[in-house]
Amino acid sequence: MDGDLRTWSRTVAENLTTPDGSMLFRVLVATAPTGPRGPAAGRLAGANPRIDQIRAQLERAAARGEAPPAVWGVTEHILGPLCFRTLFGARPDAAVADTLVDRLLATATSQALQ
Repeated sequence: MDGDLRTWSRTVAENLTTPDGSMLFRVLVATAPTGPRGPAAGRLAGANPRIDQIRAQLERAAARGEAPPAVWGVTEHILGPLCFRTLFGARPDAAVADTLVDRLLATATSQALQ
């Protein structure tokens, strides 16, 4: 799972730092439909492809007998910080992605030990 998360988070960071990827992300956030349940529901729908990627890799980890974190754990610990950096001009890179994965896995490990 470590390798899958690391590869995925590095790919997301790389995609977000390209001119097209960064602009696409910013436009998506700015123009996401609000939906009947308000702005958050529409913006969340824009994240569905990334959520599906996370879910798929966690399901593969579980199938291998690993104890993956929750989808929202990956979202809050990895995807959220990468997107936040992109929105505010702090380009995420492989080192940032690796640090986020390390923090998530350390948190998951410490929670499993409790």
